[in-house]
Amino acid sequence: MNRSRWQYLLWAILLLSTLCSVRCAGGGGGESGSAGTDGTIELGWVSNQEPDLGGYRIYYGISSGDYDHSIDVGRATPLGNLTTYSLTNLVKGQNYCVVITAYDTSNNESGFSEEICGTAW
Repeated sequence: MNRSRWQYLLWAILLLSTLCSVRCAGGGGGESGSAGTDGTIELGWVSNQEPDLGGYRIYYGISSGDYDHSIDVGRATPLGNLTTYSLTNLVKGQNYCVVITAYDTSNNESGFSEEICGTAW
């Protein structure tokens, strides 16, 4: 990706903070807020339309700025110009902070998006 394309990509990823949907997904049964590893956080962001987009990486952890988990979601699930991904196997009721990066087919990775935080349910 050239510099202007990366700038576009970073702009699109930064939209995460305003367009991202952090919603609590019901886990079916059990008490609300009960501990367990069947919690989920649903994420959505504006897709990058660059032809050399390799995919996205999601970094997350339980403290702001401390992302001790990461997952390469590839191109994830595009729905039109929105990309979605479900973070699963989280502790119900636990707060998580998340950032996303994008990378191209040469594995050049963008900087972190703006951080968002939400509770797994």
